[in-house]
Amino acid sequence: MAHVFISYARSTASQAEQVERALVAQGYSVWRDTALSVHRAYAEEIEQRLAEAAAVVVLWSQDAMRSEWVRSEANRGRELGKLVQASLDRTLPPMPFDQLHCADLSGWKGAGTADWKKILESLSHLSGGGATGPERLASNHALPALRTAEEPFLAVMAFDNLSGDADFLYFSDGVSDEILHAVAHTTDLRVIARASSFQLRGADKNPGNVAALLNATHMLDGSVRRNGQRIRVTAQLVECATQTTLWSDRFDRELSDVFALQDEIAGAVASALKVAFAPRDAGAVDPLAYDLYLRACQPDPSRLWHDVQLLEEAVDRAPDFLKGWETLAVTYATLAKYMGEGSQFAELTAKMDGAVRQALALDPNTPAASLARLLVTPICGAFQETEHLMARALKAAPGDPEVLQHASAKASEVGRLRVALAYIAQAYEIDPLDPHTATWYAAMLASNMRRTEATALFDEYVDHWPNDGFLRITAVGRVLEMQDWERVERYAAAPGEIGIFAGGVQALVSASHDMRNTTPELAAARLNDLRGVLAASGTVFVSWLGSLASKGVVDEVYELIEQASFTHLFHPGGRMLPGEVSVNPIFYPGAEILRQDPRFVRFCARLGLCDYWVVTNRWPDCADHLLPIYDFRAMARAEVEARERERA
Repeated sequence: MAHVFISYARSTASQAEQVERALVAQGYSVWRDTALSVHRAYAEEIEQRLAEAAAVVVLWSQDAMRSEWVRSEANRGRELGKLVQASLDRTLPPMPFDQLHCADLSGWKGAGTADWKKILESLSHLSGGGATGPERLASNHALPALRTAEEPFLAVMAFDNLSGDADFLYFSDGVSDEILHAVAHTTDLRVIARASSFQLRGADKNPGNVAALLNATHMLDGSVRRNGQRIRVTAQLVECATQTTLWSDRFDRELSDVFALQDEIAGAVASALKVAFAPRDAGAVDPLAYDLYLRACQPDPSRLWHDVQLLEEAVDRAPDFLKGWETLAVTYATLAKYMGEGSQFAELTAKMDGAVRQALALDPNTPAASLARLLVTPICGAFQETEHLMARALKAAPGDPEVLQHASAKASEVGRLRVALAYIAQAYEIDPLDPHTATWYAAMLASNMRRTEATALFDEYVDHWPNDGFLRITAVGRVLEMQDWERVERYAAAPGEIGIFAGGVQALVSASHDMRNTTPELAAARLNDLRGVLAASGTVFVSWLGSLASKGVVDEVYELIEQASFTHLFHPGGRMLPGEVSVNPIFYPGAEILRQDPRFVRFCARLGLCDYWVVTNRWPDCADHLLPIYDFRAMARAEVEARERERA
């Protein structure tokens, strides 16, 4: 259920989105009219969402005063005793709403003002004591509350390399990254992720720019100079709003003391911000091992992930190097998931298990152990195990953008797209300039039918990161679902080298040409293509099913589904057909026609999804959307009961 309903005039959509993002960051789920279903009457769905909501937030403005819809929604909220009002331009609410308090959000920029706090207090009261965060939606356990916007939000910048050797940039970046990691993992501070803060270098690191682009309240910047086995690190903590230096210091150390130095800087930063915490005791790490680790983690388009050989050499030299074991475990798991075939998968998984054991011995709460194991769980049939691993990772690192991205992806795989958006919205707040975080955020907006917002972001991202293949193929795929043919062609033709993704993008462009042509002859040809895939592989392309069904051949598509086998997806290392890594496309908007057929429930049962939904009582979003057509929950329970009788 959507816990907060937002009512507003169309002219204030940008302010409504800002309020929505702020509420999602506080752990609330939010509904507004950008998420309207395509198959239901407008008034019918609005009435349902108003009834479901714990609170109705009305954003008054001059245009809202003139809107019959806003007045009607406000009146319904008032009748139900859950109206929360705010004015965006100091317009006073009309009668009879002027009898209730109205917060002033004119000129609001997301900071924790007194009026914003009053809104949060009202929402906490109406929702029974607090927000329902994404993790609670996912596993019925409350997610630790995020800090309010007025509390420190720190950007650790890439320290300048003053060593006189341009090739030594990796070292200064690595020292900065370790300081960031130390602050983020040993304090309760919110820290912007490296992928975003490290994009700002040189003159771009001025406090005003950092505040505007990253929404940071404070920035930690400095420089690193290496001379043989000695390093000098200077650091300064700056309050962005006033551009005041709160603290600065210089550290001269032997390279063997680099971890202790990082902890010392992290402690000094926390003290300056008046945040109490105890720094970790990392101990000394062999300088050569640390150097190998930094080189291994440097981005390289010629490999899928980090350099395994260098990581192995690093932990061989330094067996107590926690970060090395964590990174090696996730790297093994990534290679196993995407490249491991047969015995190679088993070999990589065994190596991953060894690295996980080493990491857990050094830190029993490391989230990397759960993330690594998460990557190699079977695609289907292990949804509860996946949820358990995800919950452990979130508990260990609730503010880690990588963990939040995984949580979002896993929620989408079981059809819980609203939860997926809530998770990635948190990651996006922390790491807005990371291409993969930004891409998945836009993709989840699209999956939640917030198309205008999604396409605006994709337009910006394709221009900003033209060489990012994951972004391009995701953007093309999502606007293809929207049947936005102009953007399909524009994104595909954007300048930039995207390597292995180029073929996939062109395949999507070809698919768009097919989608524009809905003739019976083309539908028959594509059915024959899928029959050929089935005959050759024993299974079908899951991502094809929705678009093919939309050509008017729903019965034929379900006949192919019945003939296909999906048992391989339940096995460790079991792979989907090339170009596919998840079953989540069946929950995206482009597969709506597929879901509207009751046979969809049996398809989900064959994928093991119905067992998960029934046992956990955590249902996909489509269970509500399909109620006017058929009772999804009842049919899923019937499928589970029938299979239990068969097994008995």
